[in-house]
Amino acid sequence: MPQSLGKIVILDPEAHIRELLCYNLRAEGYEAEAYLEPGLVGSLDFRDTRLVIIDAFSSPAGLDALRELTTSVATAHVGVIVCSAGESAGEAITALDAGADDYIAKPFSLREMIARVRAVMRRRRPVASALSAATASFGPLSVNFTTRTATLHGTPMKLTPTEYAILAMLMKNRDRHLTRIEIYRSVWNTPEAGTNERVVDTNISRLRRKLGELGPSLQNHSGSGYILSEK
Repeated sequence: MPQSLGKIVILDPEAHIRELLCYNLRAEGYEAEAYLEPGLVGSLDFRDTRLVIIDAFSSPAGLDALRELTTSVATAHVGVIVCSAGESAGEAITALDAGADDYIAKPFSLREMIARVRAVMRRRRPVASALSAATASFGPLSVNFTTRTATLHGTPMKLTPTEYAILAMLMKNRDRHLTRIEIYRSVWNTPEAGTNERVVDTNISRLRRKLGELGPSLQNHSGSGYILSEK
């Protein structure tokens, strides 16, 4: 039996969409599983999953499920494609702003869907899973996700729990922009966001100073959010 190209989870309320995607993705060599309710995100095990295709606008829980997928460190390795009917204006922008890798409207072309799946999988190709690794390095910086500690040039960094949580999130999402809302909801573990998002800026500024010469690598791109990158 040929090796699977990766596991894809489909979250969509429409049975024919679930069946159509499962059948065709399996024919392409992927392992596919489908579920009715996007709200199940919190109870599923995504450790072996590489991509989620979700209708984030089919129910009030859909957008919350999308945000959980894109902000949780447990799913930092998972690509996300939002597939919805586009019944309200701005759905694509909302989905992408919430952290989705791509958006496709229903009804869709199967050829286009498969092409988009391949594109996201290529961008998300794992070199070494940050989720399963106990540590991650960025130049002279090393973060231990088990002990929740970080060292710079081998010297332990004095980080607050909040600063560590932000650093760990950035390390697990290297070269990907994280919005203030994403960071706030993940680190402060609350779905609420607003003026309190500015507390992210305060903690980022302190963290940047503690990173010393690596500080400039923690970049703030207006309109995109924060990113840890050598570029």
